[in-house]
Amino acid sequence: LQQQHQHRSEQLIQQQQPRNQLQQQQQQQQGVAALSTGEMLCTLTFWLLFMQFMIGSGACLAYLNNLGQLVVSLGGKQDDQVVFVSLFSVANAAGKPQSEITMCRLS
Repeated sequence: LQQQHQHRSEQLIQQQQPRNQLQQQQQQQQGVAALSTGEMLCTLTFWLLFMQFMIGSGACLAYLNNLGQLVVSLGGKQDDQVVFVSLFSVANAAGKPQSEITMCRLS
């Protein structure tokens, strides 16, 4: 009985290996790495992309925060602050989906 169980376990393992190899080959062909969350956190690529995103977001927020003061310091009226901040916010929001569409068409 024990030998039958061991033989059946070996058969299952042999059946699963080609499936795993096929999945890995498909993912490699698609350019997608099969990483768990922990493995992803250990890659340099993740941290480079993460830092790029954080720096870009921080710069945009800093600019948006100071845009009203920039308008006044460059000779604009106090009332123009709201217009420029709103215009920048709408353009920023519209630009994100547009950049996604552009990147999908290029790839």
